Amino acid sequence: MGRPSPNLLSTIYLCQQRQEWYREFARTEGEGPLPFVGSETRTSDIEHAATRIRDSLKLDLAAQAALPTWTEALRHFIAA
Repeated sequence: MGRPSPNLLSTIYLCQQRQEWYREFARTEGEGPLPFVGSETRTSDIEHAATRIRDSLKLDLAAQAALPTWTEALRHFIAA
């Protein structure tokens, strides 16, 4: 594997900053850890892992697909 591009590294760092912000926000709001965090490994089946995360968040793919726009689907995802 080659060296990641500057754009990829920038995206990763931004995501890490957002993750840390949310971790602190959730802590101050008294939210507990989500059951799926840390439950998978690099060798885990991707489809199985995605299904577990969707189930934990109670996300219904059919319901999201029926939403009229991607922004509505994103709002629904954020609310979940």
